[in-house]
Amino acid sequence: MKQIFALSSMILILSAFLNSCNKKDNDKINSEFSFKVNGVLVTSEVHNASVSLINGSLVTNITSSMHKDKRTINININAVKAGTYPFVSGTNQPNTAYGIYYPSYDNLFDTYSFESGSITISSIDTVARTISGTFSGKVRNSSSATFDITEGKFSSNNLRRF
Repeated sequence: MKQIFALSSMILILSAFLNSCNKKDNDKINSEFSFKVNGVLVTSEVHNASVSLINGSLVTNITSSMHKDKRTINININAVKAGTYPFVSGTNQPNTAYGIYYPSYDNLFDTYSFESGSITISSIDTVARTISGTFSGKVRNSSSATFDITEGKFSSNNLRRF
């Protein structure tokens, strides 16, 4: 009887260990964030993908990793559903987006705001914690210098809720 109990305990412990190992493999964070700046490809990862309640409205944020490439994009969408949202500078209107491009995240004062273009959320699932989409547009700084941002795409399985 003691041997059966000991064997059963070992099987349960081994099963729990194997399940925890498999869970970690399945929970691995997969993310992609890439775009072209005046035709030059920037390949990065998603630094942040989140859904938040800001000033009474739900906002989706997607930001590229400044640790992988100093050229970084931060986009906020005033919605939390699949769809296409135009970039509208300086507004928080529902169903619009706004974003900033940093040529080098080391200099946070050198910013370029999206003045045109759009972002498309292809899919978003707050339960499965996934998001993916595409974007493009023109960014401008306070000195009227511009960059064309094209072929932007992102995906993450680590969408967070705040």
